[in-house]
Amino acid sequence: MSRSQEKLEQASKAVGAACRALVRQVQEMIKDRYADEEQVDYSKLGAHEFKVREMEQQVQILQLENALTAARHRLGEMRKISYQEE
Repeated sequence: MSRSQEKLEQASKAVGAACRALVRQVQEMIKDRYADEEQVDYSKLGAHEFKVREMEQQVQILQLENALTAARHRLGEMRKISYQEE
């Protein structure tokens, strides 16, 4: 194998390792964020702050529902194509 090929493979492995480390770090940050959110005592919030959090939660739910609908649509399109190919 040529020296250039070896360097390219080493660089590829380094990029892959860096990507995995980044994904792990982001997943840990997301986990920490949700852990903090779950520990909120809503009974101690003022009426305004409670309503703001309630509305933010509803927005998040709607965004997730839209993302799920879009993902299902993409999956349906993928399956149509796979059925046509068979």
